[in-house]
Amino acid sequence: MATISEVSPYILNSDASYFTLTLTGTGFDTLPSGSTVSLENDEGELTTPTYIVDSPTSLTATYNLSVPEGVYDVSIYDNTGSLSAKLSTSLLSTTLIVDEASVFSVTGKHATDLDIFNSQNLISLYLGIPLDDLSGLSTQDQNLIKQGTAHQAVHFNEHSEEVSTTELNLPAGVTSISQGDISMTFGAGGASASEVVSLISPIAFRLLSRLSWLKGKTIRPVQEYDLESTTPWSRVVDLNAYAFYPPITRPYPAPDPYTMSTDIEVP
Repeated sequence: MATISEVSPYILNSDASYFTLTLTGTGFDTLPSGSTVSLENDEGELTTPTYIVDSPTSLTATYNLSVPEGVYDVSIYDNTGSLSAKLSTSLLSTTLIVDEASVFSVTGKHATDLDIFNSQNLISLYLGIPLDDLSGLSTQDQNLIKQGTAHQAVHFNEHSEEVSTTELNLPAGVTSISQGDISMTFGAGGASASEVVSLISPIAFRLLSRLSWLKGKTIRPVQEYDLESTTPWSRVVDLNAYAFYPPITRPYPAPDPYTMSTDIEVP
């Protein structure tokens, strides 16, 4: 009897027409010829007979099709149609505004669909708009968002071990921020009030700051500050607007955290 413990990648671009999945588990060498690997949800089933058993604990399945948006179970059926193994809610197919090839063409570096997915969610939180459909925006704004997402994806890929909390101190016990159906969870152990890390890369921030509706805007501090922290107060996260900003290095005086009356011009 085979078992599935992990599926990689677990994020797919719904626009992709070809992809491979690597399944980790046990007993793959016992599967009879003619077995299939299926992606299933309430909307239907997508099956491939094309797979390679790399080892008793690893199997690679190849799909020449696109996967509609949704969350899928990954199942293996033997040549009689009987279920051999299943891992529920193990794969997400979603719209990504850039793909891996686009990221490389923009940045000259590589990023995975998971990096793109996380970047797209972060930038959606930052801008306060969904990014699954950019058709209502100008061509220039669409390009800026796509380029920003590409650079942010590379940033996540290169600094994944550092992405654990937000740019400014989060209140003790806060581990996630959400807006509508989009959410981000930080550090498995919970964010401490002294942990800080830059989530938006400098290049992505510069690109996004050129969007038509953000030009000439200012950042108004609205979060209570830890004035005893060594973190520069100008590292701002507006949790009310779900906006993230990289550090502003100019030496501004610390504001009164209760008046919230100081505006910072974004260079």
